[in-house]
Amino acid sequence: MIESFMQLPVRLCLVNRAPELPDNLAPGDVLHVIWVDLYEQTGEYVGFDRGYLLIRGDDGKVSPCYPNHLKEVTLIRRAKKAK
Repeated sequence: MIESFMQLPVRLCLVNRAPELPDNLAPGDVLHVIWVDLYEQTGEYVGFDRGYLLIRGDDGKVSPCYPNHLKEVTLIRRAKKAK
């Protein structure tokens, strides 16, 4: 039994599995991520480090995203390749 509404996202994290990540991610790709608590963020893919998906938001800060805490990851657009 869930004791409070605030514990629901925590409980969902424990049983949730990571969503499928887009194939062949490259730094600069723009992603839209949704966490299990329904917080959303769009930003540039920076990389994958120590099990965390890293994205840089509009404010320039890098957000570490633990895949099991994400509900959805959507590729918005691919990075432009340097010529």
